[in-house]
Amino acid sequence: MLVYFTILAIATVLAVFLVLPALTICSISSWALVVVVLSFICPGLSLGRKEKLGNIFSTCALILAAIMLIAGFVASPLFMSHSYASILGIPEKTDMEEYTPSIETVPLMDRGTAELLMNRTLGTLVDEVSQFELWNSSQINYQGRAIRVAPLNYADPVKWFNNRYSGIPAYVTVDMQTQKTDIHYLEEGMKYSPSAFFGKDLMRHVWLSYPTAIMGDPVFELDEEGNPLWVIPRYEHKVGLFSGKEVQGVFCVNAVTGTIDYYRVGDIPNYIDNVYPASLIIEQYDNLGKYTQGFWNSLIGQRGVTATTEGYNYIPQDNDIYLYTGVTSVGGDESNIGFIYVNLRTKEAKYFEQAGAEEYSAMASAEGMVQHLGYESTFPLLLNIEGQPTYCMALKDAGGLVKMYGLVNVEQYQIVVTADSISQCLQKYRSSLRGNGQKLIGGGESISGIITDIRAASMEGTTFFYVQLNERPPYYELSAADNRQAILLNVGDRVSLSPVGQLVDSIQEAVLPVQEVEQAPALSTENDELTN
Repeated sequence: MLVYFTILAIATVLAVFLVLPALTICSISSWALVVVVLSFICPGLSLGRKEKLGNIFSTCALILAAIMLIAGFVASPLFMSHSYASILGIPEKTDMEEYTPSIETVPLMDRGTAELLMNRTLGTLVDEVSQFELWNSSQINYQGRAIRVAPLNYADPVKWFNNRYSGIPAYVTVDMQTQKTDIHYLEEGMKYSPSAFFGKDLMRHVWLSYPTAIMGDPVFELDEEGNPLWVIPRYEHKVGLFSGKEVQGVFCVNAVTGTIDYYRVGDIPNYIDNVYPASLIIEQYDNLGKYTQGFWNSLIGQRGVTATTEGYNYIPQDNDIYLYTGVTSVGGDESNIGFIYVNLRTKEAKYFEQAGAEEYSAMASAEGMVQHLGYESTFPLLLNIEGQPTYCMALKDAGGLVKMYGLVNVEQYQIVVTADSISQCLQKYRSSLRGNGQKLIGGGESISGIITDIRAASMEGTTFFYVQLNERPPYYELSAADNRQAILLNVGDRVSLSPVGQLVDSIQEAVLPVQEVEQAPALSTENDELTN
């Protein structure tokens, strides 16, 4: 019997060391471990002819198992539907005019393409590729740029053993706008990783300092100096003992030194982007849409029941990362009734009421424009272009590389354009909006100057004039249908133009459409200036 219990004790310690259960009453894995251990104690006592004591332990195991089942049942949506619906909170209803993400900052490729570029870059480095592979990438906002970042990962236990003292030497980044991929080598390697073992295993390292914490999956990030960090959410349960998962705070682990900092929600530094996992936000919003009017309404009648669409994307804004996804009413139609926009650091949530095509219908429209090429659309981003809610997506070839871009109007998804570059796509989209009777919204400053070049072209039944001022780019596009005065313009004329949109670094080759043109007598270029 002594040998049996010695083996059982060793097995229990090993199980705790491997499973890393949160040692708290709210952890279902801890309850399960106790039930299993009690169940194995009974046969040991029987070996020592202590059946009565064995029966007591067996009864205790059954009681604990019953408590687990009852606690799970009582905390189910059948009885606690309103508790589930209240976890996210009510998103702030906001007008679509206040939706501000712009095409200059949003990612222009998806996770699959980014990781493909990362792997190709890693494949060019013989020493690294033989020892390491890429870990899961994460979307972050780094020094004002939308990037994906991924650390290298030990390829197998032997590779970890060979490199355990030097650690992981680098991480890889991809600029989601320019597709520029870089490998960043560290002065000192990363010792703490999910792919390491024993005390250097990331989750075990944190568990040894916080054994009662219920932890989520780690996310790799960078601080503003480029130092590698692991961000691990700490959960609490809002419904019963085991249900209604919510983020309580995050552990921030220095991947090189192993230093652990814990931040509660509300005190989290701005350089941390991924506090709330996207899957948790989606689950909480679905519970809000499903159970606001009770459990039975979610099954029968389904009055006011909504759900998120099957997919989501990330949008960087103001040094944070936001989750975007569409919202549709249950019933299987192919339209959205609105969109949610949630800050993944603060969980600030906004709801934009906007009826239109759901994302997969828009993806199909864009793919239909290039069906002869066989390109596939990425899950779209939602933008506000010229006052029009618009889906923006990349179109990828069979190899997973971005070849073209597409823009699809949310309200009128028959307005769809594709082009080889995002600037060309914008130009075609604005022309298509005008062709469908949409009024473009002026967003730029009034620009005065001397016409130094003017060209004309006829497209889609309309004559367009392309004007350059003061021998400097860009060209400004004037539609003769909207600006009949453009027909009378000549080189040397002084004009004041009101362009639509702003010229930015990432699309400097863009031609800016002009909403209004005023002609004035030719003056010296010395007084040319921007006027509000």
